Amino acid sequence: MHFDSTVIDVIITVFMILSAMHYGVIFSIVIKRSLKPLNGSITRYYLALAAVLSLVVMLVLKVQGGYDSWGRALHDSSFQVASYISTTGFGQADNSTWPFLANMFLLYAAFHCGCSGSTTGGVKADRMLLAYKAINSEFRRRRHPSSMFRTRLDGNIVKNETLSSVFLYIVVYVFVLMLSFLIVLSSGLDISDAFSGTLASMSNVGKGIADLLKSRLGGREVVDMRMAQEVVGQLGYPQGYKAAESRSDGTAATGGDNPARKLFRDPYGKNIAGVCSGLALFLGVDVTLIRVIFLVALICGSAGFWIYLVIWI
Repeated sequence: MHFDSTVIDVIITVFMILSAMHYGVIFSIVIKRSLKPLNGSITRYYLALAAVLSLVVMLVLKVQGGYDSWGRALHDSSFQVASYISTTGFGQADNSTWPFLANMFLLYAAFHCGCSGSTTGGVKADRMLLAYKAINSEFRRRRHPSSMFRTRLDGNIVKNETLSSVFLYIVVYVFVLMLSFLIVLSSGLDISDAFSGTLASMSNVGKGIADLLKSRLGGREVVDMRMAQEVVGQLGYPQGYKAAESRSDGTAATGGDNPARKLFRDPYGKNIAGVCSGLALFLGVDVTLIRVIFLVALICGSAGFWIYLVIWI
């Protein structure tokens, strides 16, 4: 049967891995008809990570997962790792029945994801590689205080400002992830479903959404609209935010005499990210008042900064 073909699964796996690479690298390979673009540090790191995760998950499946064949274990592990790390959402095995350790590696793949310049979500391989290199440089500096170590990528020195931005992004990502996890957990989901669903939404991993639907199947094999609406309702409905019209009175363009107000970042009246302007339009007050409130909160403590950052994201 075509739907149970090892050849098709291998082809899908290869293209899932390719889809999570920087599209500029793929373009260069096609145009130059050479594999030299694959020699970049980020690309090699990403490919090595996907290979290592596949082999580790294969080992866990063979030792703890009840797999009789090494080939089948590698087949399933590589497909699932490629699906999670590329956020494509394909699946050909029920990883909910896999050992806990195997699923932890899959969740790490969903957190990590592919390269910048691709359509994957997550933190991205570029930031993770820079973070690992910076940590390694710091450890070496601690061991040899009299020596000077700089973080390098492909032979080029990475500026400290770049490293600070990378670590800030990772910290904020983890902060928002844990905050969202606690909110979803309060809706009644168990810990594993709440975390996998939150990470799936943050990293845009379609496979993680499927895990939330399995608990509602009740022996059935078809997902109906009611089950899908329940999952979407727990994770939150996307709002079709409409940007405010560029008008001098500062009011949002709406259709109807009594339109429903929606909270959004206003791209037309923004000074930084449009957070204050969007809140002002939502509350129907002057934007200066909102900006003064945020400024006072920022001066009195860090609450204003974190609230602004969360709304911005």
